[in-house]
Amino acid sequence: MILQKKNKIKSFTIISKSLRYFSYLFTFTFLCIFLANSLYFKDLNNQILGKINTMIFDNSNNAVSSFGDLITFFSGAARGTFSFITLPELNLVINHQDISKIYSDKKNDQQNYVPARLEINNLVDSSALKAKVRAKGDRELHWEDITSMSFRVNLKGIDRFEGLEEFSIQRPIIRNYIWEYLTAEVFNKNKLLTLKTLPIKFNVNGDYRGIYSLEEVPSKVTIESQKRKNGPIYGLDEDVGSTIDSILDHYDARDWQASDIFAYSSDVLYKEFNKALDGQNFSDMNFDMIEFAKYFALSDLFGAYHGTIHKSLKFYFNPVIGKFQPMLFDAHVGVGKFSSFIILDFLTRENPNCDWICKHKDFYEGFLKNPLFLSEYIKFLEIYSDDEFISYVFKTFEEKFSDLNDEFYADFSPSDSIFSRGVTPYIFKGGLISQKASFIKKRIKIYKAKSSTYLQGNLKESSDMSLDVPSNVKVFYRKNFRLIDQNLNLDAPTLYVLSGNTTIKSSKKLEPLLITGPLMIVQIGGGLKLENVEFNYPKAISIKNRNWTGAINSIESNVVIDNLTIKNNFGEDALNLVSSEFLINSLTIENSPSDAFYSDFSTGKIHNLDCKFIGNDCLYVSES
Repeated sequence: MILQKKNKIKSFTIISKSLRYFSYLFTFTFLCIFLANSLYFKDLNNQILGKINTMIFDNSNNAVSSFGDLITFFSGAARGTFSFITLPELNLVINHQDISKIYSDKKNDQQNYVPARLEINNLVDSSALKAKVRAKGDRELHWEDITSMSFRVNLKGIDRFEGLEEFSIQRPIIRNYIWEYLTAEVFNKNKLLTLKTLPIKFNVNGDYRGIYSLEEVPSKVTIESQKRKNGPIYGLDEDVGSTIDSILDHYDARDWQASDIFAYSSDVLYKEFNKALDGQNFSDMNFDMIEFAKYFALSDLFGAYHGTIHKSLKFYFNPVIGKFQPMLFDAHVGVGKFSSFIILDFLTRENPNCDWICKHKDFYEGFLKNPLFLSEYIKFLEIYSDDEFISYVFKTFEEKFSDLNDEFYADFSPSDSIFSRGVTPYIFKGGLISQKASFIKKRIKIYKAKSSTYLQGNLKESSDMSLDVPSNVKVFYRKNFRLIDQNLNLDAPTLYVLSGNTTIKSSKKLEPLLITGPLMIVQIGGGLKLENVEFNYPKAISIKNRNWTGAINSIESNVVIDNLTIKNNFGEDALNLVSSEFLINSLTIENSPSDAFYSDFSTGKIHNLDCKFIGNDCLYVSES
């Protein structure tokens, strides 16, 4: 009986959708053939009809605006009608009076929460989660109607959905449908921080609202799920302003405000913004210029400039490397006319076609005037405009999002006119990506022919990592450091920051190399080999602007350990590996007040680990 009911519902849905197509077919054909014909309006010299034409087809990047678009739209709609995709289904259970309350609150610029429950129904699970919700969104499109409003959801206690505690639920038009999913997927695959976004079937008190988008709120979960150590996340307080002379807004502020890292990173970000306002460039000691170069180059390809401005872009302070890294938020492709513009134009053109982001020129120039950023940015522009990469983008769309896109067509989803719904339906125009890639190639060619005109200063490798260490600590930077058969005794606290390939070993099997005293080692990149070595009284030194927790630390390195002993460690961890590959044949740790061996986001093999008198865990793994 249940199967028969499902079949009846499915048949009714197909019939109702088909009737809608035929009823609109004649109307859209008329619009596309006649209203889009500008010569027709010129001949009539009719200003009213001309305004109608402009209103309907003003934003052609994501709307049906030609007869060819119409054919593409109806072809996809037909596929979407006869195929049903499987999506998580959420039912928000909330008191009707509370819905009216939060809707009224939003219209009056208030953000009050009310209690609710979230029911999750899919093929493998059925559960109800306790939550509190409020209305959200800074555009009226979020709350133009009480039956289509957007929600911010905070789950209570230990309840989570898709691993998330806080998220938004909103109509896909808010982020321009498939564009946000595709952009986030490509950014993420290129190892840039992104928010989890996924389509859901959304109900309110059992009333089906349609396909909505669930979007993660930036948090510790965002950072650690992408294999990075938790650190402060900053945006701008839009109630004060949306340019870099505004004030910072902090995510998870209660977790960070009393910490040294928070105080340091806030101060640095304000100082860097002020430098840009004065026409200076950002420092590569404080910004991860490689990640920002990738971020802006990909934004150029997609035309995702809304995600590059300060009010959208989130700044994550990575406490391991002591630099800010970008986090994609609200890319919203299609906001503005950018077909003949890339960010490089701020440097190379007096009057770039930068549309509404022109007022943020000082921010973009802060990066472009940095030689390291500029060099990496040009490199990534070449990579991302290459035919092979464009093919990868289209393959990603076909494999992951084409069926969902057809579902949007089948639902006659309206196009996004930014502050309102468009008159004609939404359509995904992937050809814009290929066109932008061709444009980028031309811009690069021009730049390379004239590069000496734009380049100022020399590209330098910074040896000073801007470490905020106690005044009594000696700091040494070493590349390809080797210490073999030579014992080391230290009286004062000492920090070795190592890069390249490091080897510390004793070649005498029965006589380990002895390193005694308050030494802290940090290996960054490259390789670290510790063989037949004994550390006695090493010290995990507290550095205010870093989260280095071990007496011996490895960051993004290849580590080989054979017959290593660490005794009487002072500080948090004896050994801390972060985002590293390791092979440990024999490791002994004695007298460590906290954890002996702490592994963050690392992968490897341990053959023999011996722990004695450990205050907390012998082995602690975080996403490892």
